Amino acid sequence: KREEVENADLWLMSPPCQPYTRMGHRLDVQDLRAAPLLSLTSLLPKLQCPPKAILLENVVGFETSESWNRLASALLQQGYEARL
Repeated sequence: KREEVENADLWLMSPPCQPYTRMGHRLDVQDLRAAPLLSLTSLLPKLQCPPKAILLENVVGFETSESWNRLASALLQQGYEARL
């Protein structure tokens, strides 16, 4: 919810590994466990006071995922530096 993250200085996130690993069938954005990260990704441009920094654990397989592509795009559009 927007009101739960508005005015936070820092987001510290750790996406679940299952959507991005072989054991989780690499379902990526199709995996319901990726939904919270994708929700925050879509919420970011709507915030009046976005976080000053976002730290995200890079789980195996995430760096080549559509979830990462969406997050990186949202970050860059909001003026953040996005790197792995």
